[in-house]
Amino acid sequence: MAWVEKYRITFKDNYGVNWTRKIYKDGFAGTLTNLTATGSPLSFRWNSEEDDLFDPIHELEATSQVHASDNFQLEDLYSEEDMHFKVEDYYGATLFFSGYVAPGDCKEPYEDYPYPVDIVANCGLSYLKDILFEDAGTYYNGR
Repeated sequence: MAWVEKYRITFKDNYGVNWTRKIYKDGFAGTLTNLTATGSPLSFRWNSEEDDLFDPIHELEATSQVHASDNFQLEDLYSEEDMHFKVEDYYGATLFFSGYVAPGDCKEPYEDYPYPVDIVANCGLSYLKDILFEDAGTYYNGR
């Protein structure tokens, strides 16, 4: 199958540069949905499981906040499994971030619409620990 764009968020930053967030779904066969960004359209945060400065894995998390125009409009984003939706953030025409929607971190308040919805994506480094690496039946461990 192929990744097909399902959602798009566009906005300008304080310097007038266009930002675009594209959310893809594998094998999607519908129409593209344009979402309206809120006052906090995109923010980045470095995550780590420890406070150790020299921890080798520091995952990058990118959060977009959009207006939902209907109840449970974006339910599929946070009801699927990990790595089901691919995310690409563009700064102008340059790819700035690539990752996957983290369904467990997405937030939708229990209010009447329109209301803000947080779409959280991460770079996927935390998923590496769940992948078994092997070579001809011998599993890699350590470094």
